[in-house]
Amino acid sequence: QLPEAIRIAAQTCRALNHAHAHGILHRDVKPTNVWLMRDGTVKLGDFGLALSLDRTELTDEDLRAGTAAYIAPEQALGSAVTPQSDLYSLGVMLYEMVAGRRPFSGDTALAVISQHVNSRPVAPSWHNPAINDALDRLILELLAKSPADRPTSAAVVADSLEAMLVGASPAEAQPAPVRETTSLDRLASGVFVGR
Repeated sequence: QLPEAIRIAAQTCRALNHAHAHGILHRDVKPTNVWLMRDGTVKLGDFGLALSLDRTELTDEDLRAGTAAYIAPEQALGSAVTPQSDLYSLGVMLYEMVAGRRPFSGDTALAVISQHVNSRPVAPSWHNPAINDALDRLILELLAKSPADRPTSAAVVADSLEAMLVGASPAEAQPAPVRETTSLDRLASGVFVGR
């Protein structure tokens, strides 16, 4: 099951990289917009919220468009969106595929958005011990609050994921280092949410 999730995410990254290379941000990467063909090929669809990178005049509504469960913090706040915003959404989707749940949940869209903006996600391996350190680190890097702390491109993420599929060492995949967390850190960073 993990290899299939990694394969789907890698192919989605290749599609994102193609869009980004042509100046297009998807802005709504989520499972329902990733389509599996009969031959197993992955297609990224529904570019209804897509935005051209060279567009100069944007409204607040343009900037905030997206789905609350998968929206990048900067997108939710109405700040400038970049290819790293799509990578954040991909990180949420990959987290959900491998951990069996999204990194953030809540009773309302606003509660979920608030967590995207303010809360550190629990490592996906907390929910699924079969997730290895390299995949854990890559997902947490994708979910970094600051776009500058996320991978530099969808191609870099695809390369890392494909390296995991062929059994390359974590060093070859080159995910960014993430501070080691203890069980108490994980509990403090999102398993229980106070009011």
